[in-house]
Amino acid sequence: MATEIICRVVPGGLRAANEVEAEKLETLRGRDVLVKISQPRNLGFHKLFFAMLKISLDMADIEINAEQWRAIVTVGAGWCTFVPGRQGLIAVPKSISFGAMDETEFHRLYEAAIGFICANYVFAATPRDLDAQARFLAFL
Repeated sequence: MATEIICRVVPGGLRAANEVEAEKLETLRGRDVLVKISQPRNLGFHKLFFAMLKISLDMADIEINAEQWRAIVTVGAGWCTFVPGRQGLIAVPKSISFGAMDETEFHRLYEAAIGFICANYVFAATPRDLDAQARFLAFL
């Protein structure tokens, strides 16, 4: 049976993040466990990603809806799988749901997405400019 425990990285190892998590960890005392480490997603950073998409769509000179833009950017950033089509491979964007990727992966997607947008659609802005505008909008 899998048990998820939220921990904090401390010098020399991991520590349960709170009392509830410590109780879960205590039930495993003395056992060998396999640990998979991921950072839980940050809702604020999720909001930042969607703010960046909104701003960049407003700045891009194309007529598509927000869902289409998200798909283009997600694929352009490399967060996709390829499936065979009649005339070759078709890029299908992967899910960006909280369960599909951890915080580290989401940060990589965000950086790659900003780079893709500025290199291919929004030439008047640098990645730093676009990020600053998205942060302003996301955290109003």
